[in-house]
Amino acid sequence: MNPNLKTMVLGALVFLALVRPASSISIDLVPAAVSSAVGDTFSVNVVVSGLVPQGSPRSEVGAFDLDLTFNSAAVSLVSVAFGVLLGNPGSGEALTSVVPGSGLVNFAEVSLLPSATLDALQPDTFTLATLSFQATAPGTSVLSLSRAVVGDGSGLALPVASLGAADVTASAPAIPEPRGFLLFVIGLATVGAFGARRRGVPS
Repeated sequence: MNPNLKTMVLGALVFLALVRPASSISIDLVPAAVSSAVGDTFSVNVVVSGLVPQGSPRSEVGAFDLDLTFNSAAVSLVSVAFGVLLGNPGSGEALTSVVPGSGLVNFAEVSLLPSATLDALQPDTFTLATLSFQATAPGTSVLSLSRAVVGDGSGLALPVASLGAADVTASAPAIPEPRGFLLFVIGLATVGAFGARRRGVPS
């Protein structure tokens, strides 16, 4: 990752040390339960809720820095896709950072848009990012948000009341039942014998 980008992300979050009185927000993983076969890919959305409606005064999200833990023996991280309600990173409206590790991923975003623009863009509940994983072995994993720093468009911290988790169950790929396979073989043999008789070849 670009060191300058990481410095800018962390520098913007320094302002989060000042906490203003505000309604507490929640950050959840949706869906909260996932079943996947080994080898398949699945996704979870990181959803923020509890933002104060427009004009209350507004508590828009201007930056976030999150840690998510998982069981690396059962699942592996594939990608992190950021939403566009803090601005479009591809258009230079936001800075993003993803730092993967063993059983941990840190992902952060800082908006470069004015507070008024964020206020107009964001509803009181929306998706911050979507994380995709692959089930790598049979077993279970808890995807858990273990740390969260969230700030508004002015750089002031938004209190986080709760962090969500998701239960993942990875199962072995389905194997054809022996009885079904036997019936399939018998069917092939019957078709072959019938064809041989029609051609006059002893079966």
